[in-house]
Formats: sequence, C-alpha cells, structure tokens
Amino acid sequence: MTEPPQPAPSLAFRCEPLETAIYSMERWYELADTAIEPNMFMEPAFVATAAGRIEPAEWLIASVGREDDPLSGLLVVRERSGLPGYLPPWLDGFSSAYGPLGTPLLRQPHDGAALVEGLATLAPLLRLRDVNLDGPVARGLLDTLKARNCHVVTIGEHARAELDAGATPDKALGNDLKGRRRHDLNRRLQRLEETGPVTWKLATSETDVDHALGAFLRLEAGGWRKRSGLAAHFKRLDFAQRFLPEQARRGRVRCDVLLHRGTQVGVLISLIAGRQAAIWKVAHDADAAFASPGAQVLAHATEAFLASPDIDRVDSLAVEGHPLIERQWAGRKRMGTLIAALDPDANDLVDRLADVISRINNMRTSLRNLLRRS
Repeated sequence: MTEPPQPAPSLAFRCEPLETAIYSMERWYELADTAIEPNMFMEPAFVATAAGRIEPAEWLIASVGREDDPLSGLLVVRERSGLPGYLPPWLDGFSSAYGPLGTPLLRQPHDGAALVEGLATLAPLLRLRDVNLDGPVARGLLDTLKARNCHVVTIGEHARAELDAGATPDKALGNDLKGRRRHDLNRRLQRLEETGPVTWKLATSETDVDHALGAFLRLEAGGWRKRSGLAAHFKRLDFAQRFLPEQARRGRVRCDVLLHRGTQVGVLISLIAGRQAAIWKVAHDADAAFASPGAQVLAHATEAFLASPDIDRVDSLAVEGHPLIERQWAGRKRMGTLIAALDPDANDLVDRLADVISRINNMRTSLRNLLRRS
C-alpha cells in the first residue's frame, strides 16, 4: 500500500477572487501545461471568459505554492450556500458543460494534500466534478482524504472515450478506422470528390482560427444544434469569440477543416494543454451527410494526433455511448464526480450532499428530455 502524499511544510495556501488572481496569469498557464494532469479548462482564459457568460460569475482561486515555486497547485471553486438545517455551506469545483473536466492543477501529489488542508478552512464539504477517477490527481486526493479520516463518495461514474496517441494504431483506434469500415469511410470521401474538389486546411493562427470558428458557427446553426449551440445565445457566442482567439494567440488551438469546392463542410476544434489535447467542438454540413463529414474531420484529426510527437492523449469530452467517437477510438477512461468531507466532523453529511446533487441532476436530465421532445 502506498503512503498517502504529505503536504510539504513550506507550502502556503491562498484563496482570492478570480478578478484579483489574474495577475499571475503566466504562472497559471505554465501550471496548466506542466501539471501531472494538464487541464485546458482549469486555466485563466477559459475560467475568466466563462465566468458571467456560460457559468456563474463569482469564483475563488484556491492555490498553494512555496518560495521557489509560487504556484504549484490550483483549484477554482465557488461557495455554495447549502440548505439551512440540512446541509452546511460547501465548495463546488469548477467544471463546465463547455469544458467538462474539473481536475485540479497539481505539480506533485503532495500539492494536493496542502490544497485539501487549505480548502478545509473554507468549508467542510467539496464537490469535484468530471475528474479522471484513475488519474494521479484523483488517486492522490483519495489517499490524502483517507489519511485525514474523511469520507468520500463517487457519483455519476461513466466511461469516456479517449485517444492514446502514444499507442500503436491497432490499439488506439476503434473499428470504424480499421479494415472494411475505414475503407467505407474513404469511399464516402471519394463520392464527395466526384462532385467537386475536396481539400483540407489546418487552422492554428489567430486569424485562421477566427475564420474556422465562423465556419463552425454557420454549420452548427444549420444543423440539429441550431437551438442549443454556441450561436443560439449571445452570451455563449460572446464567450467563444473571446476565448478561442486568445487560445490561438498562445498556440493552444487547432482546427481541422474539410472544404468542398472551397466551402467548409466540416470543422473540428481541438484545444491543447501541455501534451494533452481535447476535442472541443465538431460541426458539419447536413447537405453533405452522404459523405459523413463529421466522421471525416474526426478521422483526419485522429491521424494527425497519432502522428504528432507532442501529444500523448486526447480527451473526447464526449458522453458515454457517443455514436461517432466511441466507434473511432478504442481507449476509455473512468470519469465521475467526487463528493468529500474535508473535515471528519462532516463525514455524516457526504451522503446527504450526494443525494441532493443526484436528485438535482436527475431533474435536470428529465427537464432536458422533455424540452427536446417539445
């Protein structure tokens, strides 16, 4: 049995509002890239742009550091008021529907122990959404909480598709990119070529990414997501138009674009942090459905990631059972939400909070399904 990570004695805990923490943006970006689990959705541009647009406005930056490394651990949280007489106030870790990855940024596992110790001074309970349950951060946090005699439960456990870019194609790829199915996908692209020239474009510069985003928004608005996509609400659109150019300026975006007769018929937007990437958005032209342009851009990007010496893994960000990505990628990782007591005195409240959150999530799911049928 491994020893639980212990906080380094020199680590100092800080907690400050998002708007005053941005001064350390470069250090924050650096940590997002070099953390033991890089997370492109726990970095300053995404958090600051999402706040007040697609997510609540008020967030706190909880961090730990030392003299020789002022920022070695970070988690974005907000204080929830709880339910009088039933639940005390609790902390909610940052995660978004537009970036469902809530893994804290830690340089080393012991930074997580210091972070937990600091968070315990703010509230007795913590929810961490959308974390890799088998990753080093979750394992380290679970060891720390166990050493503190704190109760933890997992809810919403599910499998998420991922691409192991360091594996051989035979191990990394799903059935749709092998054998006869791959040949069928190639044949569909050839059918598109029979009606006009087909070309590929890779957009990484700020200008090219801006053009690719415009094409994506046009395609999304013309498809089944026209009522729920980025362009369907001005705050979502404002978020995307602010966030992506900033990431492109920092070299953290790639857009794979499929063009037919000079017009975009498929766009896939990926985000990058360190040696990790994530498939952020995909849109295609419904009029070219016979050629499966969505599957084509995913297959094209997949081949590029497998050939890249700079990428180790790619997160699909997809729901379990996604009909496109799960057929192209063989890899899976176990995702879920951790609900933990930060103080042993709150152990009896963990299951209560988990029950409340599960009920709220079920109600939201039922409401979404009802709206889709209406």
